[in-house]
Amino acid sequence: MTEMGGVLSEQRGLDGKCLLVTGGAGVIGSAVARGLAAAGARVAIADMAADETQKVAASIGPQATGLAVDITDEASVDNCVATAALKMGGLHGLVHCDAFDQPTKFLETDLATWEKTVDVNLTGTFLCCRAVSRHLAKQGAGVLVLLTSATGERPEPGNLTYSASAAGVINLMWSIAIEMAPCGVRANAIVPRPTETHQCFLPQNVLNLPGQPEDVVNAAVFLLSDEASFITGMTLHVDGGISQAGYMVAPLK
Repeated sequence: MTEMGGVLSEQRGLDGKCLLVTGGAGVIGSAVARGLAAAGARVAIADMAADETQKVAASIGPQATGLAVDITDEASVDNCVATAALKMGGLHGLVHCDAFDQPTKFLETDLATWEKTVDVNLTGTFLCCRAVSRHLAKQGAGVLVLLTSATGERPEPGNLTYSASAAGVINLMWSIAIEMAPCGVRANAIVPRPTETHQCFLPQNVLNLPGQPEDVVNAAVFLLSDEASFITGMTLHVDGGISQAGYMVAPLK
């Protein structure tokens, strides 16, 4: 097994699992897709950027497939989930990595920015979770992992819409965890910052280390695995301790 902390674990805890990664064309989403495949899973990578999902899938190999999806469109999401299950021969879970962030101060936030942020971050998360959960409920088992932001717990000045939508995602996860527990479906969230993909947040954490996308991957692999079978409704901070230290990572200018 390789060392942890920025390096992907070789633990193969997802053998036989078929998993959907939304937002899979992004830096963290693509890293998650590669990590799940390395842990033994078949992966469907979905994103608005269809060409990029195909590239990510090709870089992984035959156990991966790329799909197009508009997470704000109900029909698109339902079709994506059905296609993923068909292509992979099943569906056992979701890692939702899609998000939109356009920082604005409260009094300067226009309605279009508010609506787009909520539409992508909250409505999109709801639609993806609902479509996957309907499939998982039929088989009586499955896992949802939602990537979100610490601003959902501690609002970030100058980023009203993202903070509000992140709070909604965390509450959505709690509600799903409670309602879907009788169906054998678990739901948890990961707060994945700071990483080297977010240079403005570095190096302010108690470990004084830059986060890596692979740190998020390792957390996702664990939460999706049977080793986390007694964990649901939790928010896992993969942030070098920044949330406990109470740092404000993006001060208002």
